[in-house]
Amino acid sequence: MAATEEQFINKLILLYIFDQCSVALIEDIIVNDIATANGWISYMDCKDAIADLIKTDYLVNAAGKNSVPRYKITPDGRECLNCFFYKIPASTRDAIKEHIKKNIMSYRKQQDYQSDYFRNNDGTYTVVLKIVDDTSVWMELKLRVDNRTKAKWIYKTWHDKAIDIYGYLNENVIEN
Repeated sequence: MAATEEQFINKLILLYIFDQCSVALIEDIIVNDIATANGWISYMDCKDAIADLIKTDYLVNAAGKNSVPRYKITPDGRECLNCFFYKIPASTRDAIKEHIKKNIMSYRKQQDYQSDYFRNNDGTYTVVLKIVDDTSVWMELKLRVDNRTKAKWIYKTWHDKAIDIYGYLNENVIEN
């Protein structure tokens, strides 16, 4: 079955989004924070378009096998976009470009700075903090704390503190 013009434009919008991103991104960020939150593509249309773009090799998973998939545009995807980008309204292209420029660091924090916590048998909590990229774990810390409130606070604040903690460890532990 042939794609409708709207489906084609949705795929072009997604290719444009991936083209504007300097890093591979997880699907949730693309679907929830970029495409649907801004009204450029509906949720279901976005999910379908991403699946189609992966099938046609216009998007590829840049993450390691044991990681959450992170997608980036392929050379074929860029070529397709270059041929048809004019079909995306200029106002939409400008809005996408501005939105990504403004939010790319936030997206990186959401996917690169991971945290979790769980209760131990003795009633304490373990908080697991990670900094990851497309293919590997850069840093993983496991902290044992005495209560859930502390665990939850560390879990919630990790996104804002990860780079400072990594910088401190790099400067004072790794490079010494």
